[in-house]
Amino acid sequence: YQLARVLLKDDAASKDVVSEVFADVLDGKTQLGLDNETIASDSPLPSANAGSYLLVCVRHKCLNLLSRKKMKDRVHHLLKADTSPSIAPQEATIAEIDKETEKYEAIQAYMDAELTPQTRKVLDLRFRQKLKYREIATELGISE
Repeated sequence: YQLARVLLKDDAASKDVVSEVFADVLDGKTQLGLDNETIASDSPLPSANAGSYLLVCVRHKCLNLLSRKKMKDRVHHLLKADTSPSIAPQEATIAEIDKETEKYEAIQAYMDAELTPQTRKVLDLRFRQKLKYREIATELGISE
């Protein structure tokens, strides 16, 4: 629980994560790797193996939760930006086209500077002309 609190900085979410980990263990979704040890129903779990494993499970659940929250915040921010009336629609479209043009020019400059003519030709056939790899290989006389 303390690990979850440190990672999430939220008491309720921390309790939920720890509860989910134990629920997964009880449901059999998560197996405690105890190196083929058999555990009697009245004996406690070996604390070194099980405790460490449970901490790792809690950490992973916390990191997954943070990742989902971050993605949700990004989407919310993008949706909010799309509905923002601060930029006129035509100006926004022009800005978006300019941004895409800059990306395209940067990719083209990289291709011209770093790739061989053969590789550039393959990329051109694949992504501009939408040919399949087999068609490209046949046209250029190279292996797929």
